[in-house]
Amino acid sequence: MKWITVFLASALVGAMSPVSAFASSDQVNAAEWRMQLNVAGRQRMLTQQMTKAACMKILHINPVERSEEAFIAAAEFEDNLDDLINGDTRRNLAPVQDLKSQAILQEVVGSSRALTSSIKQLVSGDLQSVAMALVLERNVPLLEKAEETVSLIEAAAREGHTGPMVASTLNKAGRQRMLSQRIAKNLCLISANLKADQAREELIVASGTFTQTLVGLRRGDPANGLLPPPNDDVAARLVTVQGCWQRVQDSVLSVQRGGSVTPARLQEIVAELDLILEEMDAAMQLWVAHE
Repeated sequence: MKWITVFLASALVGAMSPVSAFASSDQVNAAEWRMQLNVAGRQRMLTQQMTKAACMKILHINPVERSEEAFIAAAEFEDNLDDLINGDTRRNLAPVQDLKSQAILQEVVGSSRALTSSIKQLVSGDLQSVAMALVLERNVPLLEKAEETVSLIEAAAREGHTGPMVASTLNKAGRQRMLSQRIAKNLCLISANLKADQAREELIVASGTFTQTLVGLRRGDPANGLLPPPNDDVAARLVTVQGCWQRVQDSVLSVQRGGSVTPARLQEIVAELDLILEEMDAAMQLWVAHE
């Protein structure tokens, strides 16, 4: 199975307009499908990262750092959304052309501003309850729309000469990034007593999925559509992720069972989960780029 590099577009493609570079779905190649999976997959993560950062700001845990993180995540979400719709030749990202995916992305355009605007309002210091209510109301439905988009892109990628196992592995490896931030978000919401019961239910599902997928990514799990690491560099990243997860898993399990977490311990756990995000993102880039 060939793994095709997606990061470097040729000078010719970079000079072409989005229309000429990406004329039809028939011309979207495997590398471009993989870039779509990567970028659309990050959208899932960004919905949870910006919500987590706003929650941490409300709890006054590293407020300056978390405000910056939320602003950056919200801005990246908006930029990625535009690029998924219109394409971006600079990073070899073809526009999503499946009609159902296009319709979902247009729905996201209409609904995401309420989330990103509320996030920016909260982290700028305007801690209105209405803004936080909008964040709590919007982040999961937006995540679900992003998840639906990735699933449709995965299905299209299989038909675009990217093998089913490759597409599935890229989807689920990318999803680990989101799960790290969803776990962190829900720990924060429980600590802040914001929809704590719902957050605890989300936490149980997210941590279970994360654990199961990590095992499959490290060893390979064909029954669940997961290939093993393609090289030692990816394997090493996953070892680091495993170490981070082991350091926080007991604390996460305690909260799932109804326990509490101190602000100091929450800060430590979130730091490990943020490192997991960083390492999983690096692993994802290596996975996509490997030949």
